[in-house]
Amino acid sequence: MSIIKINSFGELLTFLRTTETVTGGDEYDFVGMVMLFKACLDNLQTNALEAELEDIGDQFTEEQIAFLKRLAALMDH
Repeated sequence: MSIIKINSFGELLTFLRTTETVTGGDEYDFVGMVMLFKACLDNLQTNALEAELEDIGDQFTEEQIAFLKRLAALMDH
């Protein structure tokens, strides 16, 4: 696995939105992306203020909210 150098927040966002592999393989790296998502959730749970969490819906598009709801529903099974 090779690590790419990220030079800015914008580059990080672009990488996360467009990459298909975290580990350098040829196929979409579902597990790698889920691990990054989980790390972001852990960070929010540990560091976000309650007031910030109350307004979190403002940070997402309608499509993102629908996808998060779909993920949550799938985890209930």
